[in-house]
Amino acid sequence: MKLKNTRIKNFRLLVDCNFELERDLNIVIGKNNTGKTSMLFCFDKFINYSKTNSFRYEDLSLKLQDDIEKIILDESLINESDYQEELFGISLDLKIIYDENDNISELSKLITDLSSEKNEVNLCFRYFLSYPKYLNLRTDFSEFNKK
Repeated sequence: MKLKNTRIKNFRLLVDCNFELERDLNIVIGKNNTGKTSMLFCFDKFINYSKTNSFRYEDLSLKLQDDIEKIILDESLINESDYQEELFGISLDLKIIYDENDNISELSKLITDLSSEKNEVNLCFRYFLSYPKYLNLRTDFSEFNKK
């Protein structure tokens, strides 16, 4: 099995980044503060998620933080039916390819098409601000401003 492609949205410096990976070797290089470490931390947060390794507000991209602040400061309350939680979160999408020589037992529950022409699995990880959390955040922000 090989990780072929990864896409990260709204994690730290990575607002919407797509990484195409090569077959044998990949090296991530770049100037300081361009997202190399953020890419690895995003994998770690989703794959090894726990109470001690959970997402924090600082993990949201600055753009997403601004977007959330705008809806919190807006006097009008968004109705639950109009709320689009997928707009307020972090996502990690992985494309894994495999062939007949790979042991796919760990992926077998995720494979939806068993035809021999298909040889990829797409995994989508999401962490988002749910509507109840949005309401809590509005309340907490209001109380913070009063103090």
